[in-house]
Amino acid sequence: MNPAVCPVCGISGADEAGRGGPQGAWVQFIDYEGTEASGLRHPEGLAYFCAAHHPAAQALVQLSCVEALAQLRAQHPGAV
Repeated sequence: MNPAVCPVCGISGADEAGRGGPQGAWVQFIDYEGTEASGLRHPEGLAYFCAAHHPAAQALVQLSCVEALAQLRAQHPGAV
């Protein structure tokens, strides 16, 4: 399993928790394959997003994770 780090800005879930404010969450995209299918590796189609980027990511769940990340990174250039 990959660590809880936002692929848009690089903030970790631990950093968010330490700040005491809102926290992000994991998002399952259309290509999510589940833990039973992925075995010991990180499931395809699953990514963590910080509180700031989670709503935008959640709005793109109809896309594959790769497609959604490309759109989010284009909307937030230079974030990571």
